[in-house]
Amino acid sequence: MVTIDNLNRQILDILERDGRKTYAEIAAELRRSESTIRDRIQRLERARVILGYLAAVDKRFVGYQTEGLVLCNVADPSEIHKAVEALSRLPNIVQVYLLSGERRVAFWVIARDNRDLEDLLRRYAAPLGLRDISLHIVTDRPLGLCVKI
Repeated sequence: MVTIDNLNRQILDILERDGRKTYAEIAAELRRSESTIRDRIQRLERARVILGYLAAVDKRFVGYQTEGLVLCNVADPSEIHKAVEALSRLPNIVQVYLLSGERRVAFWVIARDNRDLEDLLRRYAAPLGLRDISLHIVTDRPLGLCVKI
């Protein structure tokens, strides 16, 4: 168990802005010793507060021009967790959510273009028992399509 005190919050804030910062750079910014920062970060990693480090990539530069938010249900409600798990393993699915309300599942999907997006939904929807599908294509994202790869 790790306590999230003010120093840990500051460290987390710095790492969320730039996960490539070194212990020395963080220590200098926070006016702490490098060993204190290293120990704190290692404890946060062991406690799984920090889950990993990743590069934010603008997917448009690697061929993904379309993204959509899909809201849906699962035909058999007892299979909802199984469907969510399967969705989360698919390569074009960026994030998956369980929701309250009329539609219980939401996922963010990326594709090369609109046709590719529709094809992906056709291929994935039936085998996973998805129904009541509502697709919302993102028309603009000022910060770009930056997600894990």
